[in-house]
Amino acid sequence: MRRTLSASPWRVLPGSLLLGPVLLLASACADTGPLEVRYELTGEPGVTVGPVIVVPAEGGDGTATQRTTQETGPVPWQATLVVERGETTLEATPSRGALTCRIVVEGREAARVTGVPGQPVTCSAPVGE
Repeated sequence: MRRTLSASPWRVLPGSLLLGPVLLLASACADTGPLEVRYELTGEPGVTVGPVIVVPAEGGDGTATQRTTQETGPVPWQATLVVERGETTLEATPSRGALTCRIVVEGREAARVTGVPGQPVTCSAPVGE
């Protein structure tokens, strides 16, 4: 007597339902690499800035390194970097007027701060935490 296995969806479905969430959870836990971070500065027309970006060091050990823009430029200003997990900061002082700084991590706003005229503005946000 020969037995054949039925491909009934009722026999396959319960295992499939369990496997999907397990794979999703495993992939979310395994995602420990760097993330895309966009830094933005906005203000009155004609305002110039020399932004400073502080990012976690490569390797994700929590040590910060500092990057500055190559030259002072007008607002709106933005830069996109691939950043290790940890804390990141954007700092800038406007030539005049007030600035708003914004940090966006993987498409989600992580920080937004509006400064007072002529004073530095600083945004800090966690990356992947």
